[in-house]
Order: sequence, then C-alpha cells, then structure tokens
Amino acid sequence: MSDATQASGLTPEDPVSFDEPVTLRALRAAGAFHPPQSYRYMKGAASYVISRRTTWPMGAQ
Repeated sequence: MSDATQASGLTPEDPVSFDEPVTLRALRAAGAFHPPQSYRYMKGAASYVISRRTTWPMGAQ
C-alpha cells in the first residue's frame, strides 16, 4: 500500500454464521458483489491507530 493515496477498513460488529456456506456465485447473483482485492493483517501500533480511528502518515507501520 505504499503507493496508495487512500485506504479504508471495516470492523464487523456482531457477525453471524450461516447454517450453510454461501457461494460466490450466489453472492454475485444477488447483486453487485465484488470480493476484496487485497487485505492486510495489522498488529502493534497500526492496529491501535485503526481501532482509535486516528490517521497516521502513509507507509508508517
């Protein structure tokens, strides 16, 4: 993400599990669904910053 000018993240609240798996085909048939193009696990300072909804310079870890 060093070349990114913008980034975003989601924090699910109260997620639920389905009794049966939902296929990608079913999700796409239900509407405009596009799976994420990338993801990143964060830990340490980056995780804390995101959890506090604070910004930091791009490229900082």
